[in-house]
Amino acid sequence: MVFQFAVSTALIICSMIVKDQVSYMQNRELGLYKDQVLSIPVTNDSIQHLFALKDELVQQAGVQSASITDLGLFRSYNIWSIKDSRTNKKVNLYYIVTDPGFIKTLGIKWKIAPASGTFTSRKHVLLNEAAVKAFDIEKKPIGKSVNDLDEVAGVLNDFQFTSPRDGIKPMALMIETDPGSFDKAAGSNGGILYARLDTKADVKSSIQAIEQKFAKYYPGRPFEYYFLDDAFNQTIKTEIRMAKMFAVFTGLAIFIACIGLFGLVTFTAEVRTKEIGIRKVLGASVARIVALIAQDFARLVMISIAISIPVAWYFMNKWLQDFQYRIEISWWMLAGAATIAIVIAFITISFQSIKAALMNPVDSLKRD
Repeated sequence: MVFQFAVSTALIICSMIVKDQVSYMQNRELGLYKDQVLSIPVTNDSIQHLFALKDELVQQAGVQSASITDLGLFRSYNIWSIKDSRTNKKVNLYYIVTDPGFIKTLGIKWKIAPASGTFTSRKHVLLNEAAVKAFDIEKKPIGKSVNDLDEVAGVLNDFQFTSPRDGIKPMALMIETDPGSFDKAAGSNGGILYARLDTKADVKSSIQAIEQKFAKYYPGRPFEYYFLDDAFNQTIKTEIRMAKMFAVFTGLAIFIACIGLFGLVTFTAEVRTKEIGIRKVLGASVARIVALIAQDFARLVMISIAISIPVAWYFMNKWLQDFQYRIEISWWMLAGAATIAIVIAFITISFQSIKAALMNPVDSLKRD
């Protein structure tokens, strides 16, 4: 029984921690706006009409803004391995090709905004804070050239574009304003059209209107789309699945432990039937008899809790180390799990104990 309740309590702790970590990753500030952002992928051979479609969408009611990139956030990325000529340090720079509307559509904040009219030609790039730090140009990044990269025109606040497990990586935005130049820079990647929907607009109606405009430029092609927050959730699907799995196994372990505890209490009450009858004759109350039966089991439950807490804390703390951004294991999680285990055990013990305590003492004393 000690082993069963130790396993149950440990699983309760693990389930709470995994659930809180998943919730933290889902709700943590990512540095960009991902809710109600529609993502429409197109293949490389159909990218020529994407800019015209974007221009129409920004005029549509229910669409706040739109932008084009060569790769979808949270799904894929380019990596440029660069050796900094000044420091001889190798930097893996993640980058995407996009247009100037990307920052507004995704709601990314500026650390250092570029000068007006910067993006009239593709001679500039935007770096995030992590990239500026990686290239050690934090003091005066504007105008600097990072190896064979174009001139740095602005710096963005860090934003999440890969799995939150990986943290923030150095990122560069290659800004393209011309469809032909974009097509050339994107290569075989194709393109993603992001349309940020108005929170007050009807989502279904807005998507239908977008589909009609899509059919105008891409007749006969299937209209495929996904939401950016769904793409983000896919990056933590392992953790989401893990949280569900722990919930199921926790419920199963608690059920098995309660069955074992119930059987043991029943056996104990049966063995002590005459003792219970004598105590009732001598004036013992129902509460006193229930406490008498429960106290031995309470000790075992407390022992199981004392075993489970350090074991669960050790393994969960080790699991959390894999995350760049993670929760801290609080004392209330451990105390909460212990309280749940105690309440479950008390309910299980009380049910049979009260039944034994309410038995007629005459019937109890007559039993062999």
